[in-house]
Amino acid sequence: MESRPLNCRWVLGCLCILICLSPFAGAQEARLPVRVVGGRLVFRCELSTAHRRIPANLFVDFNRQIELELHNKAADGLKVDRPNGLPITLHVPGMTIAFDSRSHPDEDYLDNFTKLYSLDLGEVACVGAIGAGLLKKYNVALDLAAGMVTLTAPSSAGTAPRAVTGNSQVLGINMINDLVWLPVQLKGGQRMSLFVSTTNPDSMIDEDVAFSEGAPNGNVGAVTMGNVDLSTFVAWRPSPVTQVHPDGAFGSLGLDVLNHFRLEIDRVNRFAIVTPTRSAQFPTDALEFFTAMVTEEAAPLLGFLEKHSGSRHTREAAELLLDIELDAIGNDSAIEKALSWWDRTRIADLRATEALDAMGELRANGR
Repeated sequence: MESRPLNCRWVLGCLCILICLSPFAGAQEARLPVRVVGGRLVFRCELSTAHRRIPANLFVDFNRQIELELHNKAADGLKVDRPNGLPITLHVPGMTIAFDSRSHPDEDYLDNFTKLYSLDLGEVACVGAIGAGLLKKYNVALDLAAGMVTLTAPSSAGTAPRAVTGNSQVLGINMINDLVWLPVQLKGGQRMSLFVSTTNPDSMIDEDVAFSEGAPNGNVGAVTMGNVDLSTFVAWRPSPVTQVHPDGAFGSLGLDVLNHFRLEIDRVNRFAIVTPTRSAQFPTDALEFFTAMVTEEAAPLLGFLEKHSGSRHTREAAELLLDIELDAIGNDSAIEKALSWWDRTRIADLRATEALDAMGELRANGR
């Protein structure tokens, strides 16, 4: 059988198609327009399958080992479980990303989050999250001051950091269980590490570390990350930290600190470029809340509420105060005062709805 010469144009055409199908073709750059809503980092996007395309809000969960979580209602709308329902495609400015599967989120949490913050979400439901399973495939730049998370193709091994100027600095990072860890040094010289987290508005200090430093409220003094003293930016929230690191897990770097820096992360070459974007402004109200919180007593929480009625921690403080008074079976006036603060810290348009939900929970717990 006589062989035929290959058509060069046909071959080149096929190669071009293959190149265009690569997720990193043409030095693509995904730009996720993000903002902090209800203490979570959220971005607006569109999701599609072969059947439908819908608008959506998703969390950016940098420290969770997921690729794509998707609410069943969104999956049903996209007809994911029908023939040709996969892949699910994420559409963001500059890039489309395909997922061959999804995992299941806490749907009650998502439903409640959408109900509480529907106006901030533009009346578009928050239906899931992307996490480290996806983000580890890219170079990631977190710039919350600019309202942007950027994904670009991963660097080649051996790529050196770009030259930095001004207040920017290059720090080495560790990768453990898909978490990005940055080195810090405590005031006594002890070296530890903390991981980058976008799932909590507060930066955390492990409560055992706080106690060992003689500061149960988290106010341990200077904590330097390279040439930056983080303690001038943040009040550390004492909390159990289950993640481990060979140098010792100090805690996590949350949205409160990330709001002040641009963080460019190269996982392949194990470095981060850190650039201040906002000046330090120590949150005295947060420190006073954590100080009251760790006492587990009503009086300090009530004092905090009366002094800092405009703090973002007032909602949580009022909930803790009510729990303490109910658990103590306190006198009627104390419970009435706690209920008043609980009511005052609800979202204005949802006071009646939240009150009904709270009554249901109280009855379910026999209160």
